[in-house]
Amino acid sequence: KYFDVSEENEHTLTIDGALYYRDEEEGFTLGEVPSGWKEFCLPEFVVNISREAFNNAYFLEKITVEEGNLRYFSVDNLLCEKDDKENTVLLTVPGGLKGKFVVPDGIDIIATNAFKTCNKLTEVALSKNVKEVKYGAFGVTDVLAIVDIPSMTTEFSEDAKYFGENSFKWTIHCTYT
Repeated sequence: KYFDVSEENEHTLTIDGALYYRDEEEGFTLGEVPSGWKEFCLPEFVVNISREAFNNAYFLEKITVEEGNLRYFSVDNLLCEKDDKENTVLLTVPGGLKGKFVVPDGIDIIATNAFKTCNKLTEVALSKNVKEVKYGAFGVTDVLAIVDIPSMTTEFSEDAKYFGENSFKWTIHCTYT
């Protein structure tokens, strides 16, 4: 699905089918990435990302950020940002990735919904730098089987995986590296 907005609309625009909302005080918010895309480049003018932006991006394999964006950046095709303590926060893992996924070195925090659309991953291994995994980091992912957690991880939310209709059985392996 691609989004199309009238040029007369002053508050919403589309670029290559992606939807953006204009906030006169802050700038632009990424509203939603169309389903079916394999690659997405976040424009330099985006200052916020809606919680629903990647809800339908189940085929996305690569996220990059246009040079000049002051808030967001890409690490190994993953969407990231720095928090107020200069930690690197993993915001979004592309939903089209398959099999085992290893969080790259340099990632300090896994954000809420980071793995939300990753229903093709079977295993996630956290790098030794990951200190915190936020509430809902794994969203409603229903095929994830194993999460390797290094000894450096001091905060792993009990609710890192939402439970409900799509709940699954998962195993956590603690590795001390």
